[in-house]
Amino acid sequence: MTSSGKPVAFAVAAAILAATPLSLRAADYPDREIRVVVPFAAAGTTDIVTRILFNEISRSLGRNIIIDNRPGAGGNIGLDQVAKSAPDGYTLVVADPTTSLPANVTLFPDLKFHPVRDLTSAGGFGFTGAAVIVTNSLPVRSLADFVALARSRPKQLLYGSTCNGSPGHLSGELLSRLLGIDTVHVPYRNGAQGTTDLLTGRIHFWVAPIPTRLEQVREGQLGRVAQFVHLAGNPVARPLGHRGLLVHRTWAHSLTQVLRRGGLLGSSR
Repeated sequence: MTSSGKPVAFAVAAAILAATPLSLRAADYPDREIRVVVPFAAAGTTDIVTRILFNEISRSLGRNIIIDNRPGAGGNIGLDQVAKSAPDGYTLVVADPTTSLPANVTLFPDLKFHPVRDLTSAGGFGFTGAAVIVTNSLPVRSLADFVALARSRPKQLLYGSTCNGSPGHLSGELLSRLLGIDTVHVPYRNGAQGTTDLLTGRIHFWVAPIPTRLEQVREGQLGRVAQFVHLAGNPVARPLGHRGLLVHRTWAHSLTQVLRRGGLLGSSR
């Protein structure tokens, strides 16, 4: 993806039980099926990227890799399941290391896991762009139009995301604060439901990964008033984050080698 795209953070993670001895040597890994949890709904950007990526890794390794969608609570349902799984490197999770994953520590004070204590990074795998997508019933054609309208209608513009604490939710809140507008968040169970409401004008905008709304924008069904590289630090002008791989600490080196063999990471030096 070019530098004009907003990086949406993703990560692959596995449970950490550092005190538990491992029964397999790194050279033996993987010797059976791997499960990759996607803590968001099917057909979203995270799910699509994960399936494409691990389909190729599965072919390269000659091992079956199951993609398991466990949406809810800003990704915490899937993350919690992985955090409680055996620390053997066979249960991974695709997460968001720069927005919802760290933010959920404060958004959900009763979390049973901690991303710093229980997960560790194993590498990065790319970016995707995001934009402010608006319903066609909104009389705006630029970001300036959008801001002017939002400021004239405080608490009247509704924006969607896949759930509370999701990257879309946090991006929408950050965007609103940076632009000095007062908007209302509407959480959905999945992106398809939100897209329907955006198309019909029941909600007004969505800070969405570009792939999830690209066809509607191209066909003129939705509008795009801005595309971002970053929302933090400089109003709507910088990268939003980066993707990374998280994995059970004890298995970090072993999984890194596996991902290199699968073609995901560069050769070790």
